[in-house]
Amino acid sequence: MISLITRESKKLAQLILSLFFISSIILPAASEDLRIPVLVGQTGASELFGRFETEGYTMAVEEWNAKGGVNGKPVVLSVEDTQTSSKQILSAFHRHAQRGVPVILGPTWLDGFPAVIPVARKRGVLLVTPSAAVEAFSAADKKWPVSFYHNSTTEIKSLRDELKKRNLKRVALFYEHEPFSEMIRRLLLSEDFPVVADIGTQSGESDFRTPLTKLRKSGIDAIVVFVWNQRSLLALLQQIRMILPPVPLATVHDGEGWLENPDFKPLIDRLIFTRFVIEGTGFEQRFKSRFGHAPLLTASNAYDAMNAVLAAFSKGADSAESFRNYLTNSTLDTVTFGSFAFSKDGSVPSRVEIVEHRSDN
Repeated sequence: MISLITRESKKLAQLILSLFFISSIILPAASEDLRIPVLVGQTGASELFGRFETEGYTMAVEEWNAKGGVNGKPVVLSVEDTQTSSKQILSAFHRHAQRGVPVILGPTWLDGFPAVIPVARKRGVLLVTPSAAVEAFSAADKKWPVSFYHNSTTEIKSLRDELKKRNLKRVALFYEHEPFSEMIRRLLLSEDFPVVADIGTQSGESDFRTPLTKLRKSGIDAIVVFVWNQRSLLALLQQIRMILPPVPLATVHDGEGWLENPDFKPLIDRLIFTRFVIEGTGFEQRFKSRFGHAPLLTASNAYDAMNAVLAAFSKGADSAESFRNYLTNSTLDTVTFGSFAFSKDGSVPSRVEIVEHRSDN
């Protein structure tokens, strides 16, 4: 009898130990830390954005952890590279969604890859992105994700006003056939802007000599460029320099990134571009101290998005709906926009300044 009890006790003990071991494998994030899934474009056309978004997310997480984490749990980033590819975005999304997460930060350039939005809504996963213009979303898609990106309508109006102020009346537009470029093109054309040549390009296209030669013969005052594919943009800048070197270029906020690119900058003699004003003081210095360089593009937007999501976690949000309700119905303190609440259409307030680069400066 004693031997039988001992054998049964050993079996029970082994079963309990096995269950404990299995639970420790399946549930480490729930018991030990708060793991935040992040989708960023670390390679491909959005690489520069992805780099600064990753740093913005990282800085926010480090500050929360320095204060004890979220409700006592340390925060850990779980980062996936989207490769600026719709296929990879969907694949990375499904890997995170299988864990039953209620919210995912990203992806970079969600407005260019909207196929993931209905999938996320069906799976009950909220997408909170720092780099998607809500103006580019369809009416149906706009109802699900939350974007901390700037106001593109304000940006395009500022660029239009600046070019008009400079009396640049005959303008040629090169734009890429992708959602964001087409959206800001529509905004520009809706502002009664004098575009005399409206030239659409395919991603990866590299021969622009024919339209540029026609423009040289007809005479233009400026070229507005909304092209993001790096191969296409490099070829376009090279051919503009050969065929129309005196003509100034204009673009949106990406111009700042062009001047950071050692391949692009030598090809740019004069560039007029927009820059969003960051309302918070001290962010740039803290960012420089942490990473050794100034924040560009959507670094502050990613920082604000992460802070807002972690604040929602700290308030008990545990589902996509509760996260969306917190984010869209609260007054949020941000470094990018100051203290603000999202408008009913999902837009944010933005201030824009104009920057001019000259190669002889």
